[in-house]
Amino acid sequence: MENEKESQLPVVSANSGTLMGGIDPHSYLNRTAITHTGKIMSFRDFRKYSPIFIETGASMGGGIVQAIEAEYQIVKSVEAKDDYFQHCVNNFHTDSRVSLYHGLSKDNLEKMLSDVKEPAVFWLDAHVSGSNSAGYEDWLEKGEESDYAQHKALMAELSIVLKHRNDHVVLVDDQNGVHETTKIYIDMFLSVNPKYKFYFYDEQRDPREGARYKDKILVAIPETQ
Repeated sequence: MENEKESQLPVVSANSGTLMGGIDPHSYLNRTAITHTGKIMSFRDFRKYSPIFIETGASMGGGIVQAIEAEYQIVKSVEAKDDYFQHCVNNFHTDSRVSLYHGLSKDNLEKMLSDVKEPAVFWLDAHVSGSNSAGYEDWLEKGEESDYAQHKALMAELSIVLKHRNDHVVLVDDQNGVHETTKIYIDMFLSVNPKYKFYFYDEQRDPREGARYKDKILVAIPETQ
C-alpha cells in the first residue's frame, strides 16, 4: 500500500505478558511487523473477506449502520448497557440481517458464533471508553479487574474468537499505537496462526471536525486471505 510504514516489535507471551531479555522464549515469532497504513478505517474495506460482521459493543448502533451500508449480509452485535441495547432493538428489529444480544461480550460470543461456519469480520469495542460506556461505574470501582476494563475484555473476547477459528479477520479498537498489551494480542493471534499479518488504521469519527486518531485500530488478517 502506498505510504505504508512497518514497525518492528518483540512479541510478548499471552501467558506471561512480560518480555524476557527483550524477547519472550515462548513467542512463536521473535519479531513481527505492523504495517501503518495511514488510512482511515472503513468496514467496507474488509467486506471482501466475509459476508459476516460481528461486533462487540453496539452502543447506539453506529457500527451496525456502517456494516449494513458496507453490504454485510449477516450482522451480529452485543451490548451490555440496557438503554443502548433497547435503542438498537427499536432501530433494527425489522431488519432480518441484524441479530442483537444483551449482556457482556464474554458471555454472549460463543452463542453468537454457534452457527458461524466460515471466517467472519470482527469489530471488538465492548470495553469502557468513556463515562457513557457500559460498565463505567464498575470500572471506576474495580479498575483493571473489572470485566469492562479494556485489556480484560479484549483478552476474553480474543480467547473466544481465536478458539472458534484461526482465520477470522479481527479489528481491535482503541489501540492507539504499540503498547505492551498490543504485543500480547499479537502473540495470541500468532499462537493459533503464524500467518496472521497486522495493520494499523486511523479513525476519523466526523470529517467535519477534522480530528484524526492515528494508528487507533489494530487489524489482524490471515495471510491466506
